[in-house]
Amino acid sequence: MRQPRGHTLTELLCTLAILAVMLGLGWPELRSLWLARQGEVQIVALQRLLGLARSAALSSGHTVGLCGSSDGRQCSGRWQDGVLGFHDANDDGLPDSEAALLRWHAWQPQPASLSFASFPRRTVLLYGADGATRQQNGSFTWCPVGNDARYAQQLLIAQSGRVRVAVDSDGDGRKNGAGNLPVTCPP
Repeated sequence: MRQPRGHTLTELLCTLAILAVMLGLGWPELRSLWLARQGEVQIVALQRLLGLARSAALSSGHTVGLCGSSDGRQCSGRWQDGVLGFHDANDDGLPDSEAALLRWHAWQPQPASLSFASFPRRTVLLYGADGATRQQNGSFTWCPVGNDARYAQQLLIAQSGRVRVAVDSDGDGRKNGAGNLPVTCPP
């Protein structure tokens, strides 16, 4: 008599049902992990661009700027579309020419929300020849789709040009930015 090989339909259906229940229970955690990782990836890419701009300003001896750009050639103020780095020899806060373009980084995939806030209020971040910002303190805030502040990420920029990543300093599950206040997302 031959031994049966394989699995019965009942065994396969039971296995699929158990797998479906396990995935259903784990889905919220997987989503949370994915949102947190997506924000970290975007912030690290932005941190590298800020480092590149500061380094270019120091090495060239000229002002280098960063602005939100949707086409990689001019500033649009839309940081969530992309970031344009450029040399600004005439200190007007705009790219001098096509040759002055340093780098354009288009977000892939586009972040749900990326905003830049500075004091004084400007739409361009400028690094001087000494590597310091042009009297600007500022922050970049990334918020996920749905604007859940638990997954928000923030980069803080000092006038010295130093950049730091906001951390959860009080253990409440949200990052703390300037003044140790929780990072918020628009409603």
